[in-house]
Amino acid sequence: MKFKIWILSKLMALMVFGQHPYVRTYGISGFNNEGVDILALPDTTYIIAGNRVSPQGYSWAWIFKVDSLGKIIWEKYIDQYNLSSVSELRKTKDGNFLVIGTGLKNNQYSGFVYKMSPSGQIIWNYDHITYEWNEGNTVCEGKDGYVYAAFTMLGNDSLTQDVMIVKLSGDDGLPIKHRRFAWQEKQEATFIDTLYDYTLGICMVTSDSLGYSSHIVQLLQNLDSVRTINYSSDTMQIHLNGFVIDTLNLLVLYGFHQKYYLNETRFFIGRLNLNTSNSNIMFWDYYMITANDGVIDRTTNNSYIVGHTIKSFGFGNYDVALWVDSVPYDRMGYYGALQYDWGYAIDLSPDNAVVMVGSTENYFPTVRSIILIKLHKTILSYNDLDHQHYTSLQPYSISTQNIFCFPNPTNGTIHFSGCEEGELVLYDIYGHSVYRSNINNSLYTLQIHELPNGLYFANLFCGKQIHHFSIVLQK
Repeated sequence: MKFKIWILSKLMALMVFGQHPYVRTYGISGFNNEGVDILALPDTTYIIAGNRVSPQGYSWAWIFKVDSLGKIIWEKYIDQYNLSSVSELRKTKDGNFLVIGTGLKNNQYSGFVYKMSPSGQIIWNYDHITYEWNEGNTVCEGKDGYVYAAFTMLGNDSLTQDVMIVKLSGDDGLPIKHRRFAWQEKQEATFIDTLYDYTLGICMVTSDSLGYSSHIVQLLQNLDSVRTINYSSDTMQIHLNGFVIDTLNLLVLYGFHQKYYLNETRFFIGRLNLNTSNSNIMFWDYYMITANDGVIDRTTNNSYIVGHTIKSFGFGNYDVALWVDSVPYDRMGYYGALQYDWGYAIDLSPDNAVVMVGSTENYFPTVRSIILIKLHKTILSYNDLDHQHYTSLQPYSISTQNIFCFPNPTNGTIHFSGCEEGELVLYDIYGHSVYRSNINNSLYTLQIHELPNGLYFANLFCGKQIHHFSIVLQK
């Protein structure tokens, strides 16, 4: 009998610790590498989204897939634009995923939506090109198979800021319908998802000279309004970042609040019953500056919310913070070291693990990297002794209509192939031309060792077409 109990305990230990908690970081020196979102796939691989930001603030969206131990399998850059940034990832019912963000092209900022496969192939993309600058914020797939995307319209006068909801075909990304919200001076959609009754729920934050408040807007699939639930207070500002839907069809709300007479920010957790419109919000005093993302464990109905602590506590820096709404009591976990750590996204992995993504200034001083933290979802123990850092895969090529540029990033030597005759112009991030040459060979080699590290833009004029490349120089 004792032997059977010993075997059982060993098997339970293997089940608990078999998830192999670890810390992984990703990025290259000379850039701030910001972690934005993560999706856990059924085969225990993960899709991670991040932005590589130059010291001057120019961004380049980076999507990559890692295995269960955090090793990069493939990577893809949103390089159809001069500059780009990603805001969010979202799964679709057919096993693919959506990417929403913002790109700069032809001096025009516009939001974009991509549908991609788990192998990194682009299925379709939509560019929200209008007469106004705009940015892509949040996206979801409806239960009807359509895609719903929220964009911030920046306005021609740069003083107003509206929200545009666009309904797209899930098959090819073609726009079907849109609706604009212009309530106050500024509004922004922070989250969108489908509700249990096939309607849409949108978290919206409005602000004016007095501060900010939040709203949940419920829409039908044709974008007509059902209701709006307001979250405002005479004593505090409320910033709603999102919600998850539990097994009782209650909305678990998360975000942060700030009292008007204090400079301190704290997070809140709430529950909303859409059948009665009743909300129960707990404004916690835990040392978390914000709650940025959440997920529901549908086997236990526990909600997992990730954010980061404020600078005033702990070691005086930010730490990744995890809050778990569990029975019989709530649990908190803090993960970080002496330098700054931020937590921005979370998902549950099929191997009973929690995976969190954010940014860190630990491990490599003066360099900000994307951080991936994997924990067992019950024990929540932090294993920063198992750490590995990844930059990029072996030199890869970027192609556009059979014109190739490789390797990228480059240490100073870069090749262009596929253009028999044309002109190549290289620009720095300020738009200054730093190199210009005629091409008369299908394989042209460019030497840029003398240029400083950073992000450059190449325009290759070949025939009647212009091909755009974003190039990272890392010597």
